[in-house]
Amino acid sequence: MSLNLTLRSGQTHPLSWAQVDTNWIALQNFCNALGQSGTTTQRAAYTPQFIGQPWFDTTLGFQVNCLTLSPATWVDAAGVVV
Repeated sequence: MSLNLTLRSGQTHPLSWAQVDTNWIALQNFCNALGQSGTTTQRAAYTPQFIGQPWFDTTLGFQVNCLTLSPATWVDAAGVVV
């Protein structure tokens, strides 16, 4: 997963409000993708952003990780599909 931001360095003028807004949205999306949690049903309706993305499954009581994106497949620490 990558985070692309428009930087101030090397520019002769401040960032526009549109650039600031775009940066903020990108940062929010990046942070939201890093730490998701919820029930198994909520996880089934969620679209993971990257392979390896963690999800704390409150139904199971432990963290699972995304193995594949399309379709989304989640595995436990032993690699078992859950």
